[in-house]
Amino acid sequence: MAENLEELINQASKEIAESKWEQAIKTLNRACEIDAYNNEVLKNLGLCYYNLSKNTKAQEFFKRALGVTPDDATSLFYSGSINLLNLDFNTAKTQLHKVIELRPEYTDAYKNLGVVYFNLKQHQEAVNILEKGLPYANESQEYYRLLASAYIVSRQNLKAVELLEEFLKRNPIESYEIFNLLGSAHLGLKNTEKAREYYLKSVVVNERNEVAQKALVFLDAIENDVLAEYRPLIENKAPVEDIVAVAESLYRDHKINEAIGFLAYSLKNGYDDTKIYYLLSILYEAKGHFNDSLKCLHKIITTSTPTKEIELKIAKLFLQLSKTNEAFALLNKLIKKYPYDTDVYYEYAMAFVAYGDNIKAEEYLKKVIDMDPEGKLCAIAHKDLGCIYLGQNNMDYAKDEFQLAYDLAPEDDIICYEYASYHFISGDRETALKYYEKAINLNPYDDEYKVALALLYNNLKKYHATINLLMPIVPKVQRLPKLAYPLAVAFYETGQFDLAQKLFVRYCELTNDVEVYNLLALTYEKMGKYQDAISIANKMLKDFPDNINVLGNKARFLHKSEKFDEAEAIYLDILSKLSNYEEAIVGLVTLYKDSDQLHKAKDYIARLDYNDFSDEAVEIFKNISAL
Repeated sequence: MAENLEELINQASKEIAESKWEQAIKTLNRACEIDAYNNEVLKNLGLCYYNLSKNTKAQEFFKRALGVTPDDATSLFYSGSINLLNLDFNTAKTQLHKVIELRPEYTDAYKNLGVVYFNLKQHQEAVNILEKGLPYANESQEYYRLLASAYIVSRQNLKAVELLEEFLKRNPIESYEIFNLLGSAHLGLKNTEKAREYYLKSVVVNERNEVAQKALVFLDAIENDVLAEYRPLIENKAPVEDIVAVAESLYRDHKINEAIGFLAYSLKNGYDDTKIYYLLSILYEAKGHFNDSLKCLHKIITTSTPTKEIELKIAKLFLQLSKTNEAFALLNKLIKKYPYDTDVYYEYAMAFVAYGDNIKAEEYLKKVIDMDPEGKLCAIAHKDLGCIYLGQNNMDYAKDEFQLAYDLAPEDDIICYEYASYHFISGDRETALKYYEKAINLNPYDDEYKVALALLYNNLKKYHATINLLMPIVPKVQRLPKLAYPLAVAFYETGQFDLAQKLFVRYCELTNDVEVYNLLALTYEKMGKYQDAISIANKMLKDFPDNINVLGNKARFLHKSEKFDEAEAIYLDILSKLSNYEEAIVGLVTLYKDSDQLHKAKDYIARLDYNDFSDEAVEIFKNISAL
């Protein structure tokens, strides 16, 4: 029996409504065999492929649909949206304007057209079209944010404030994106107090929100007394070299936030110069803001011919951002362009390290050493070879390379740090201590060094030394979550369980580390919060249901919260798998004693061979038997 076109279209519509895109495509292809020029069929095929992110195929069907019905607003909208994604802004602009002519209430058409004008840097046109579509926005938060952004970019900050504050009155929501925009608008109005208020609100809603965090750094900088000393340079239009010199001086004094704030302030006041963007990229990289650093370098290469140094920095940032393919593509080009430059070969070796190809990395590091056997890069290359050999557990080769690196550059903090780490791993803790402390003396501002030293202090049971070392940098825990771990351990070991608990919770939130969840559970146990300890154990057992250590801990927590039957069941389950597991046996007989089942405890102990147990366990068994 021949299929009915209308029935196929209705069936496809149901499948589309249920987001069954692949199934709908099959149905629509059968409909297309009946009528290859049906606008509804072609349009829906385009829609299905669009939702599957197959935009080339989608565009093919939207074009065919428009060939049949040139004024179909839906096909025009999606075709325009695909052209926007493909960066064909002029075609997208024409199509989206046509959509609005046909259907003035088509909100998404205004929104996408606003984005087109943004990309064309026609900011007032973006404002005009988004204002025109505002009556149809239906309180869309995304739409209001886009219009506010257009106001801010076109320096209509007061309009942005009025728009968003009225929106929040009608819709009292906690949106960090809106708070960020209000902060930016007030900053543009030079109302730093209100700007700070909104940026702080944004951080409260989303503490990982980098936009607000960086804005607060900028506000700190422009309100800082140190910065006030230099602001007149910008206001009096001093040469850009003077502006850069001030920022470099702040950087040398390790006032990175102030340097970033000063340069950001200079950019806002007309200093649009490659030297400023280059220094900003260095400052952002130093803070670990690699995307921002990369944006600064891209700003430079869009306006001038890139130097080797800039391209190498871009390659390095690609590696930091795990964009290994982009890094290799750029470095392959640079190797051909600069075949005798050791810095290019060094970054090439680092790309292979990031890629996991240690054989190639080793080859190119040795090439760097051969090309410049006395230079600083030679020392760094020896250090990196040491790290590779250390990762391969080839301790003798690692030792030789680290020693060569240190002999060439004994005052290089990174080399001292890696040399210390080698000694720590190889078990020579006193020598590790010496070189960690030297690295910190050479560069007291690198918190990674302090975390490594703290781990060593804990290993040496110098817990108070860890606390004294790390407490001053606790506010940086958001940026450096690994800082929380050794400090929490030190608090735990010194009996400061409330402080340990807070840091363990913080570390788990940032890293989801299973081992630390276990330490958190033990901390709750020390604090007498047995139910919290049980909850943490249950969380771990979801992922590791047969972990004997976690099961034993949970049984102990249940025991201490007097849930004797549940604890007994876990102990017995453990012993059914490991009949001589000391911790479970001690736990079980102690549970029987504490739950007034002394006879069970004594019967169980009578069957044990004390030679199989530790002295501590034997003492427990004897004490119970004597009762």
